[in-house]
Amino acid sequence: MRTSTVLSLSFSPEKLKRREDALRQRGFQVKSVLSPGQARFEIEMGQCGVFVTCDSVPDIVNQDLMNLFRRFCPRDGLIIYFERDSHSGHSIYPPPADVRLPEADDPEGILDALQSRSESPPG
Repeated sequence: MRTSTVLSLSFSPEKLKRREDALRQRGFQVKSVLSPGQARFEIEMGQCGVFVTCDSVPDIVNQDLMNLFRRFCPRDGLIIYFERDSHSGHSIYPPPADVRLPEADDPEGILDALQSRSESPPG
């Protein structure tokens, strides 16, 4: 699996920069994109082991990109989803992420999720 390559989607260049800096310092390759179209292109290339997105991206777009990620990227790829308020109930159909984290944990939550995943036994 190419867990060393992270695809990061956000509409905020500042957020992308913080994520990218934190992940690169830990040895990860990062592809930062500002639009769903760019994310779609990277996913279809099938070279990312981790997809990071957030609830500022519309649910239907996130669901589409997550389903595409499952098709084109490694079977054991990881989807991390940040939400502003996990208790807001703003979404009737929450996107099918593997890991859901509060926005306050971005970017450290990505590193924590990747570390705990690498420490867990395969199965």
